[in-house]
Amino acid sequence: MIETINLIVNNHDKAVEIFDELYSSYTYKIDNNITLYNDQSIKDKIFHTYVSYDDLYFELWGVRQTGHPIAECNFDMIDKLTIS
Repeated sequence: MIETINLIVNNHDKAVEIFDELYSSYTYKIDNNITLYNDQSIKDKIFHTYVSYDDLYFELWGVRQTGHPIAECNFDMIDKLTIS
């Protein structure tokens, strides 16, 4: 993901900084169960965070699967990085 960000910003140190900020915010939301939608009836939680840099938005998306009856099939996962 850092290399993908670097393709856009053309500065590896800045790409690392952007990813670190994204990941830190993302893990904070995972740890505190801060989801995109605050609907408790939805079993799969969506997590989203973003960083704005140079008129671009770098977004990290993830999901927490909690609805599967087999405990080992429930997980937290980073789903995608979007840049717009």
